[in-house]
Amino acid sequence: MMKNPVSEPIDKILMAGIDWTHADISQRETFAFTENTLNEALLEAKTAHPEGESGCIIVATCNRTEIWLHGDAAANPAAILCAQKGINSEDYRNIFVQRQGIDAVRHLFLTAGGLKSQIVGENQILGQIKDALDLARKAKSGGAVLDRLFQAAITSAKRIKTETGITKANASTAQTAIDCIKARCGSLAGKNALVIGNGVIGRLCAELLLREGAAAGMTLRRHKQIKSPPPAGCTMLNYDERYAALTRFDIVISATSSPHWTLNYEETARVWDGRERLFVDLALPRDMEPQLRTLDGLSLLDLDSLPCTGAASTVNIEPRKIELIVSEEIDRFFRWLDFRPHLKTIQMIETAIAAGKPVSKLLFALRDTLDRNTLNECFDALKKSLEGGAPPYGRTSLRPTPPAGECPRNAPPRKQAPSRIEPEAEPACGGATPPLRNNRPFLSEGKRI
Repeated sequence: MMKNPVSEPIDKILMAGIDWTHADISQRETFAFTENTLNEALLEAKTAHPEGESGCIIVATCNRTEIWLHGDAAANPAAILCAQKGINSEDYRNIFVQRQGIDAVRHLFLTAGGLKSQIVGENQILGQIKDALDLARKAKSGGAVLDRLFQAAITSAKRIKTETGITKANASTAQTAIDCIKARCGSLAGKNALVIGNGVIGRLCAELLLREGAAAGMTLRRHKQIKSPPPAGCTMLNYDERYAALTRFDIVISATSSPHWTLNYEETARVWDGRERLFVDLALPRDMEPQLRTLDGLSLLDLDSLPCTGAASTVNIEPRKIELIVSEEIDRFFRWLDFRPHLKTIQMIETAIAAGKPVSKLLFALRDTLDRNTLNECFDALKKSLEGGAPPYGRTSLRPTPPAGECPRNAPPRKQAPSRIEPEAEPACGGATPPLRNNRPFLSEGKRI
């Protein structure tokens, strides 16, 4: 009788994180990383597990910080993240969500696709997932499984962007911020605006301000090389002169990765003239000192002031189509994961053939091990592969495509190791998608710890 095939335990994949749904901006700041501190954390994780198969990837954005682990199914990722930040995990247990196994995998795929962002369908998260993977590769901390998992999530997100209506939203933090500014200030034509920071969000804000007819300026640090040119028509201001020039502007937006205030209370108060102005802080950690709100005439918005839904809420994001894409790509990942334990056997076969051992002798050994039906299935699969009829492994799902209108979850369930993490609630297959928090079909919770 054939033994059960060896399979990579799915519960070795686990994560813990905080995000905008449970943690306010001051709490998220506690777990913020700069590129340098993030690299240090990854190297620390790698040093802690120098041998054996393990992995660690950290996703750090303005609205979420997540630590992803592979290796020890009993690990406590929340405690590991808190230890890296030098804080007591018990003080923050109420804002952490922990996921494991299929629950964690599904969460990553939906997150990369923009379905769990504060601004539904926003585009920045995909780049941030890529950056997290790239940094882990440089630190050599991710390991094969997490590397493949993140790459699969990126592939799924690209399909969501290209095959569904979510791309019609053109959603981004910058666009939502500009919409908020217009709602407060009316037409931006003729307004003077300053953008502090020339990263992706800063440049996008400047471009959108120019489209609205505003006169936009951006700060420039003289000692730093500009990676990308500012939008055409945007004036440049020396960063060190920002306070002296502050009263020239009606709107000030700051979006940097600086660990220090770009606008603090003391320096701003010295030049403040009391005229009404709108300041918008799009950074985490925050760029603008919150005490600025006490200055007469100054209105200050931060990330938590932005609406929880962006442009994607006004278009059809096609949840059932997204569900199908995610299910297909998760299936591809699990088939790769199921196949991993057999790679050493394949190498042994290749070595034996190279040493002159007859292929027939290797195949005859199957006859004494497998039952007749399984043996026939193996030889049929080998024949199709030799004839070029079988698709490259991992390129196309071997599971039959569900009939039109049928949810892929109706397919035979995949066997998986029991998980100590409760599974996420998923959208129903038929009819209307059940309402969840903020009417977001894919925004559901893992296990609070």
